[in-house]
This record gives sequence, structure tokens and C-alpha cells, in this order.
Amino acid sequence: MKISKSIAYSVTFMTLLSCSASIMPGKVMADEIHSSEVTRITKTNQGWSEDKIESLVDQLQKNYSDLGRSYLKKMVVAQLNGDYKIPPLENATSTSPFVSFAVQGGWKGITVSQMGAAIDTAISIALGGIAAAGIKAALGSMSKSAAKSIVKKAVIKVLGSSVPATAIEYALNYASPGYQIAKYWDEHDAYPNNGRINF
Repeated sequence: MKISKSIAYSVTFMTLLSCSASIMPGKVMADEIHSSEVTRITKTNQGWSEDKIESLVDQLQKNYSDLGRSYLKKMVVAQLNGDYKIPPLENATSTSPFVSFAVQGGWKGITVSQMGAAIDTAISIALGGIAAAGIKAALGSMSKSAAKSIVKKAVIKVLGSSVPATAIEYALNYASPGYQIAKYWDEHDAYPNNGRINF
């Protein structure tokens, strides 16, 4: 009787041991994947801290209150990782009638605010972040040709093409050059002044 009890305990112990052995590598592997994923995200954010990202989102939200904070943060992080595509509208939480109409109507495309926010984000990242004074002050502290160059490069990254130099020069006079450029584009696209970008 004692031998059969010992065998039962041994079998139970061996079963538990073999089960835990098959589970442990999976857990270790999952931890390694999570750790490498966190490292990859941290490294590809160009050395920007979470506070610096949040500060940029705060500045963007002052000019683009119609786009949700999470939408703007997603855009900032994507651009820090080299992805300059404008995120889909369905992820935006908005109070703007243009944005609400576009989401409810199933319209696929971007609004002037989305394009403006994307351009302003690219400008801010090119400047290494913006101070509390904003983009206009940061661009104003450099030569006009350097400021134009930064804005032009940002527009090309976001849109894949440029806008006339006069539009860029005009946009430099505003707190949100990206919005002014997006507005310019909307004024000259297939359906002018509709609040949406029609390519």
C-alpha cells in the first residue's frame, strides 16, 4: 500500500513537473518578446520621453481641439517612428461638425484639421519639440530660409509633395503653419472650402 501511494505521488509530481516545464519556456519567451517590444518602442521614439511627447500633444491640442487627445498622440508617436501617414478618422474623437459628418457618413479621407495637425507634428519633430511659446516662436527664432526649409520638408514628408513657396511663407506668420497650409490646399482642391482635403 505504501509503495502504491509513493508511486501515485511520484506520478503526480512528475506530471506537474513536466507541465510546468512546458509552460515556463512560454512564459520566459513572452517576457522576452514584451521586453524587446518595449525596448523597440522606446528606441524608435527618437529618444523622446513620455513627458516630451505629452507636451507636444498639449500644444497640438490647443490648435486642434476638434481632434481627440488620443488621436493626436497616436499621430505624434507614429511620426516619431517614421510613419507620416495621417491616421484614419474613425480613431478621432471630435466635436467638429466636419469631422463628425465625415465619420458618420463613412467618408474616407482627411479633414483640414487632420492635415494641419500632421504637418504641425512633423514641423515640431523637426524642431526637436516645441516650447510653450509654440511653433511660431520656434520658427521665428531662426532665419527665414531655415524656417521655410523645415516647413517645406515637413509638408513633403506628410503629403509627398510640396505647396508653393508663397503659401509656406504666408503660413510662417501663424501659430499653426500646418493648418494654414491645409487651408490653402482646401481652397485650391477639387471641391474648394469644404473643410476636407480632396486630392
